[in-house]
Amino acid sequence: MARSTVQLVCKRCHRDDVVIAPGRRVCNECRADQERARRKAKASEIRAKDRERAGRPKRKAQMREADRRRQGRPERKAQVQAAQKRYRTTHRERRNQEAQDRYWANPERFRRAARERERARRLRDPEAAHVRDKKYGHRKRARKRGAFVEWVDPVILFRRDEGCCGICGDPVDPTDFHIDHVYPLSRGGEHSYANTQVAHPSCNMRKGATIDE
Repeated sequence: MARSTVQLVCKRCHRDDVVIAPGRRVCNECRADQERARRKAKASEIRAKDRERAGRPKRKAQMREADRRRQGRPERKAQVQAAQKRYRTTHRERRNQEAQDRYWANPERFRRAARERERARRLRDPEAAHVRDKKYGHRKRARKRGAFVEWVDPVILFRRDEGCCGICGDPVDPTDFHIDHVYPLSRGGEHSYANTQVAHPSCNMRKGATIDE
């Protein structure tokens, strides 16, 4: 007895020249279209829920109020700060090692961020940046050259030299003077009280890296 052959027709597009998987009633192309439509509808539903969640002003206000209440409890704030301090003290070596690992994993990114912060500080307060350069600039240069470094306070140095330039001997402006190194840092001099003197900016720039006889 001969078996009768049945021509498969897609129930969606009604085509008979397409591939239909066994046990299915629609072709593979129609199934793919249905899957894409389902995913698109699901994505639209998720976006709608996100918009609805973001547009709940009452809920957002409640969350802000809860944050204010938590921040307004001094005893809780003190407890949190004490716990953080204990953690930092107990895990100091571990935290230092983790910080070093993060730095050396991408040193250029940290250097770039430091330069950007320094640039922002200088733009925000140029006078403070100038004072900071006076205090720490020479120490940084001396450390880079491997020289001896001592804390040199410009105020103490000004009082020691009685406000007179160590190069020309004339009085200097207490708000505008340089710390000159008798033996320059570029020639191996140290950053200490014994090797520093008050100087006019013009005298210091004219002297440069020379050594006064």
